[in-house]
Amino acid sequence: MFGWMGKYLRVNLSEGKITEVPLDEQWAKTWFGGSGFGARLLYDEVPPDIDEFDERNKLYFFTGPLSGGLPCSSRFTVVFKSPVSHGYGEASSGGYFAIEMKRAGYDGIVIEGKSKKPVYLWVKDAEKELRDASHLWGQGTFKAQEMIQEEVGGKARVLCIGPAGEKKSKLANILNDEARALGRGGSGAVMGSKNFKAIAVRGTGEIQWADPNAVKEQIKKVSQWIIPKGTPSTIGPILSIGMQRYGTEYMMDSMKPLGDIPIKNWQLGEWEGTTKIGGGEMARTILKKGTGCYGCVIRCGRWIEMEEPYPYEGPGPEYETCVTFGSLQLIDDLKAISWANYLCNDYGVDTISTGSTIAWATEALEKGIIKKGDIDGIELKWGNAEAMLQITEKIVKREGKAGELLADGSQAAADKLGKGHEFLTTVKGLEAPGHDPRAFYVMGVEYATAHRGACHVTGYACISDLGILNPGAGLTKRTGRFDPARKGEIAGIVQDLFALLGSTVVCFFGATPMTTKVFLDAFKNCCGWPIDELTLNITVDRLYNLKWAYNVRCGMRDKDNKLPPRLLTPTKEGGQKGKVPPMDQMMQEYYAWRGWTEDAIPTKDRLMLIGLPDVAKDLWGE
Repeated sequence: MFGWMGKYLRVNLSEGKITEVPLDEQWAKTWFGGSGFGARLLYDEVPPDIDEFDERNKLYFFTGPLSGGLPCSSRFTVVFKSPVSHGYGEASSGGYFAIEMKRAGYDGIVIEGKSKKPVYLWVKDAEKELRDASHLWGQGTFKAQEMIQEEVGGKARVLCIGPAGEKKSKLANILNDEARALGRGGSGAVMGSKNFKAIAVRGTGEIQWADPNAVKEQIKKVSQWIIPKGTPSTIGPILSIGMQRYGTEYMMDSMKPLGDIPIKNWQLGEWEGTTKIGGGEMARTILKKGTGCYGCVIRCGRWIEMEEPYPYEGPGPEYETCVTFGSLQLIDDLKAISWANYLCNDYGVDTISTGSTIAWATEALEKGIIKKGDIDGIELKWGNAEAMLQITEKIVKREGKAGELLADGSQAAADKLGKGHEFLTTVKGLEAPGHDPRAFYVMGVEYATAHRGACHVTGYACISDLGILNPGAGLTKRTGRFDPARKGEIAGIVQDLFALLGSTVVCFFGATPMTTKVFLDAFKNCCGWPIDELTLNITVDRLYNLKWAYNVRCGMRDKDNKLPPRLLTPTKEGGQKGKVPPMDQMMQEYYAWRGWTEDAIPTKDRLMLIGLPDVAKDLWGE
């Protein structure tokens, strides 16, 4: 096989057994890789009615067939049953881990069962073993990665959980390559429930391409499209250059006039403090250098250096973190936000959900839903950076009353208290990220229908509003952000595009100028597979429907595809002033385009059309 490595590992923690599984080529072409492989295996192997911390839950880590064959293609995914949504869970990360795993000879690693004691997996090419991790249990992710690299020889790439995952916080994620995160949905909690601390991989082999010279040429050509010489003429490269200079924090500066930045737990549409926590301010004050993943020409990562009161040098915050720990809480102290980011990364929690949970708690305290005694007496107020850091520490350590109340997220806290639901920002239990559907109506459909909960990386659907087009996929012209026409269809098109990115596995930031033809050429050059456009489109439709079908089996329906009231309350100021997305109209169009019923169940005819007869049988019977 070309592109694919031809096998993956199954690690049974209960039995201490590691097995190589050959990859069937036709199966690989049906599901591509990445989240496609994970979704198919999850659907087949993990019962929808089990508790997420049952040892029958599994973690599916997979790379893609184009990983390393295009610029910005060093990502990988993990798929699991989510303790947050109680349905399909998926997360992805960049860095160097994916390429290292492929060079070791594997397309992925499946973790199943539960170990009796803490362990980690060590893989060096054909050598593989489970090692004791008792001495690593309780260590933060930075220290754990360092200790494991020392143990195995220093050149390995490591992914691991922190103490939050060990304590099964539903905010917990998985970190690799220092602070690259498989974030959102509680993957770290599932990993911790298995007494599984880390995977360390070292590969010395090479990825075999069908046409190495053509692959080399396509990397060069597409890299020049992403970061062109001279002045770019289209929005995709403009965004890439902006992120190269200012990181993802570029969005804090560029999207402010549009009203896209959530403020004060989504209550305001404008706030002067955003200029103090944007990419420009970071570049002027604490930025030391830009960093990037393997094969990345953008290098949007930020390496920062700070002195008192938070002495620190290391990975800095991204846009989403500066929203949830900054604008959502009216905190304009960039250094305090950066320190909160460090705490979250070290203890291993998702910054979007953690910061959003603190914003919810701030409003809950203000409105008397919770008392100071419920959060250990912390003076939680809008704009209070010191209190924000105090409660962040409580949450990541699951310490005290504050930690116990908030360590599983805002939805769990409101459910525990039996009140405070009216100002939640969750869909399917997952807190919304830092892009406002009142500023881009199409994002309302995306948040409502995303299979893992409110999400912008299941499909950053506002790309057509911004002018990022892909005629081969159906995005032929720029659309009005407050015009509901075609928004249901566009949300579905972009979700399918992102299903392609998640299964191949390619970074969205690098993929903005990549047309459908680029991917068709890449499959031919990398895999020796002359796939046509129709097959590509049917496959990604199949992928998205399979993921949602798992949710249907978990009991999800149209009732779960709703935006919370807070996101449907207009603001009195800003670029989205007075605007509210007409959800009913757009959702009806979305369901019709998807071939789903009004109750969000894929129809039997649609499932049969896209090659899912077994799923049609599961959902509709004989």
